[in-house]
Amino acid sequence: MRIGFQTIPNTEAVAKGAGWHEKALSGWKVKWVPFDSGRDVNNALASDSIDIGLVGSTLVSTGLSKGIDYEVIWLADVIGDNEALVVKDTSGIQEIGDLVGKTIAVTFGSTTQYSLLGALQASQIDSGKVHIIDMKPADMLAAWNRGDIDGGYVWQPTLQQMQQNGGHVLITSGQLAHKGIVTADVIVVRKSFAESHPEQVKTYLASLNKAVTLFRSHPDEAAAVVAKEFGISHEEALEMMKELIWLSADEQLTSDYLGTPDHQGELWESAGGYGAFPEGAKPDRPGAFSKGIPGCRFFSFIARSCTRSRGEVMKVLELKHISLAYEQGKKTFCALQDINLTIDEGGSS
Repeated sequence: MRIGFQTIPNTEAVAKGAGWHEKALSGWKVKWVPFDSGRDVNNALASDSIDIGLVGSTLVSTGLSKGIDYEVIWLADVIGDNEALVVKDTSGIQEIGDLVGKTIAVTFGSTTQYSLLGALQASQIDSGKVHIIDMKPADMLAAWNRGDIDGGYVWQPTLQQMQQNGGHVLITSGQLAHKGIVTADVIVVRKSFAESHPEQVKTYLASLNKAVTLFRSHPDEAAAVVAKEFGISHEEALEMMKELIWLSADEQLTSDYLGTPDHQGELWESAGGYGAFPEGAKPDRPGAFSKGIPGCRFFSFIARSCTRSRGEVMKVLELKHISLAYEQGKKTFCALQDINLTIDEGGSS
């Protein structure tokens, strides 16, 4: 099993650091492949270089729209204060309006770009008046230290490193979530791999759910694992982990988050803007699209084009997806809307 990971202190980091996948997947070799961004994870999945990967929610719709044949199987975390816009203390930036004319770095296609643009829109600031440049976290930190940028929207641990070197947080993704701009980190699996190895995928998910249990019952123990994995102090690891929302398998299916096929969760409803459909698309039930802009309609959270019948319930392994059909011309498409998962440990739906 080839797993693409990023340096994010969530369920995947705990399971990896504790070696649970290797122990649970008896007889299987687990290969860990590091990535700096979800964009690179998408490329690796598209080229069949990895089987499972961690990507930001905004990049899921990008990958699916480009034809990457994968499925979402887990919410690794709902992003809170672990992603934020940090600016130089010497930049004179004290509010969002002060970003006009400044140079702000962000990883294009990531949840941080979505959040930055959302913050500008919420403050009625034209993004064209801000010099937004594309940088991965490591490059952003180097540019910050050289004084090449005024700020950056980034995740931990780079966020903390920039703060410690003359910066302050202007706004966090947790604060934006209260304004309806919600982001998350999700686990995806190549569909062909999942269909060939369903039991291994279930075992993998059970280890992620185990990480949630450990963090809630023994946070110091979980933080010790992440601290060793990332090469940071115990205090830093614990602080970063507390900035995320950790969800068990059962909680991911409640009305507060994903919900069920019959009762869409609030996360679906509030996380609009991740997948674009052509104008004129007609949802087969009210409220299916969360918001619209000229030329597009946006579907909540993630979207996938496919050629299945209207209203058909798709079953892939024990991941049950209810389809949302719409019509354009003579073709009928559907979009992945709700996710139910059943695993051996942590409950089912």
